[in-house]
Amino acid sequence: MTENKIHFYSYYGCDKSPNFEDCMTFDHVNEDISFPCIVLMRFNNWNDYNYHTHFQAFYLPNKGKINKLGTVVIIQSKAENKYTKLPDKFHELSKKKYFSRGFFDFYKQLDLFGKIKDEVLGALNDIYFFHYTREDICKIDFTLSTPYDDSLFRNNYIDFDISSEYARDSNDMFDRISSLVWSLDKIEGENDRKVMSRLLFGSIITSLEAYLGDAFKFFIFKHKKHFNSFLKNHKFPEKKISWEKLGSEDIDSYIRKKVQDTINNISFHNLKKVNKLYKDILNVDLPKNWSNFNDSIRKRHDIFHRNGKTIAGTTLEIEPSEISSLIRDAKNFISEMERILLTQIKSL
Repeated sequence: MTENKIHFYSYYGCDKSPNFEDCMTFDHVNEDISFPCIVLMRFNNWNDYNYHTHFQAFYLPNKGKINKLGTVVIIQSKAENKYTKLPDKFHELSKKKYFSRGFFDFYKQLDLFGKIKDEVLGALNDIYFFHYTREDICKIDFTLSTPYDDSLFRNNYIDFDISSEYARDSNDMFDRISSLVWSLDKIEGENDRKVMSRLLFGSIITSLEAYLGDAFKFFIFKHKKHFNSFLKNHKFPEKKISWEKLGSEDIDSYIRKKVQDTINNISFHNLKKVNKLYKDILNVDLPKNWSNFNDSIRKRHDIFHRNGKTIAGTTLEIEPSEISSLIRDAKNFISEMERILLTQIKSL
């Protein structure tokens, strides 16, 4: 990364429920600060299970302009009393001590200032920018697992107004599955509990597959650019055209139905092929951790196609903790995918 040119300042003490649009004024800014700068203002009234990690970010390119960027959550290793304490001024946060993740709108606003985006995300040690996984962070400090779950990823779909309906549907399904996990102990009979555990585990992958298919379909039919890209770049299973049907139907409707039928027959649980499909047609890369689901996808195949047994004939044993862990990973995957697609939507 190039040498940082942006200055960062942190301010505290806004302890009432603020109007974010009007809260930040030059009254909060010291006379001796340097421009351009990012101001991070903490609103102490908000917490995630007692973790005080939320900051409102503002970009000040010069003395006369304030741009609201949105909310960024920053967790801190060994934070005193669960309060993230930032340096009063800095050029970048310690890579061993702080980890950040923005709300959707934070990334959307940063895109408007493209020349500073990488510098800001790098300085704040953004988990997406550096492709950190939960395991990466816990290797640095295992105690960060709790603020990671309870604050950094407390709500994976924070801004529902700009998140997709299909993401909300998948999130709702994950929550329903999660509630059923807590009810497993109420099922009488060990074998029945094992069967239910396998079914719940497999349903998570099915829901993830549905999300990827719905998201892909949305982009293809929402934007002519991607529809044409699909026609041009996808290998259709059949080359023949039914001229009889084409003569009796509207040409546009006929082609759209052909495309829809083709997409409906794509297996979106083959993530290697899906990654290529998204890249070739939408010019979008799946989140870097997509390959982590390969083992779970194989288990899902065994559950639904081999009656819960591996190819060697061994019955799968799925623990409740494994289901909960997969739900967490699937939520995090979709959350990052939504952020990626939000950028894609903006670029059209």
